[in-house]
Amino acid sequence: FTAPSWARHDLDDDDGDDDDGGQADGLAQVQVIHNAADPAAEEVDIYINGDLAIDDFEFRTATPFLDLPSGVELTIGVAGGNSNSADDILASFPVTLEKDEKYVVMATGVLDPSKFDTGVNGNDIAFTLKILTPARTKSDNNNHVDIAVFHGVTDVPAIDILTGGTRLVDELGYGDFTDGYFSVPAGEYILDVT
Repeated sequence: FTAPSWARHDLDDDDGDDDDGGQADGLAQVQVIHNAADPAAEEVDIYINGDLAIDDFEFRTATPFLDLPSGVELTIGVAGGNSNSADDILASFPVTLEKDEKYVVMATGVLDPSKFDTGVNGNDIAFTLKILTPARTKSDNNNHVDIAVFHGVTDVPAIDILTGGTRLVDELGYGDFTDGYFSVPAGEYILDVT
């Protein structure tokens, strides 16, 4: 097994100077969620620095948290699910991750907005990546669940989310995450999206 180039950054820079020379300073954790509801992007391939990282990534699926190098620029490329190489990348996004940070990266939008209703929510619905940080992998309270919500429905205006008359989310616009996480006691809920 040969590690892809994006995973081979030396973590130790022992040359004694202050210049990191483009070397990673550690690791960050990244979860990727495919929420791009374009039939042309039902499956995508994700490349990092030109190497295939996620093959045939299906709509409405998510990766576990992946360890990626921090402190160096990574280029995340998105190609169709039938791609043969990085030459097939449709969109690229440069990112630099912070050491020991956690991220949720949401793939959202559509490849060709002219084929979709763009007047409903007033926001740009072109394919992009939206990032939530710091992401959480567990709640601070063992009896609660921490929730972050993302509005990724291109043809729906701002939403509210309520449960039992309690408003959890207020006027969340397309392409936005809630302002961090909110916490609710563990249990069963019926959610109303209006």
